[in-house]
Amino acid sequence: SYYLNQGVRGTKISAAVEKSGEHLFSVKFIISEGELVRIEKVVITGNVLTNKKTIWKELRIKEGEFAFWDAIQETKRNLENLGIFSEVAIEEIPLSDEKENVVINLKEGERNYIGVGIGLETKREPWATSLWTNELRPRGTAEFIRSNVLGRAYQFSLVTQLGLKEKRGVV
Repeated sequence: SYYLNQGVRGTKISAAVEKSGEHLFSVKFIISEGELVRIEKVVITGNVLTNKKTIWKELRIKEGEFAFWDAIQETKRNLENLGIFSEVAIEEIPLSDEKENVVINLKEGERNYIGVGIGLETKREPWATSLWTNELRPRGTAEFIRSNVLGRAYQFSLVTQLGLKEKRGVV
């Protein structure tokens, strides 16, 4: 991972073990360093609705820079954390020993969520054991969430709670 985080690809590590005593062994690690790799092109696929600017804002890699593994992984996490993609895959495609393309494959998730719920409300604020002696009344909740509004990872939500005692809506 040290070499990957330095932008080096193709490093090979092998071990040579020699017996050097009764219960002693000598282990030599042979490191054959790979080549420092630059990103030639960043290609983004799979975004149908999502604005390219929204995606580029989350990238920690740039064309012409070295292919730092930790920056590639941070880019993947940032895109997943937007909450609008059901799948984020990043593939490194070698072009030569010193250059590669990075392909970001995205799959946009569902944009609409609808939820309903039913419950009970009390006429007075309940105290520990007095819940069952309190007058209970029905209560309903309806929720609508629209994700990735305007293709910018914005979210719109509308929540309505209806009961005999309280009526409330939140946008």
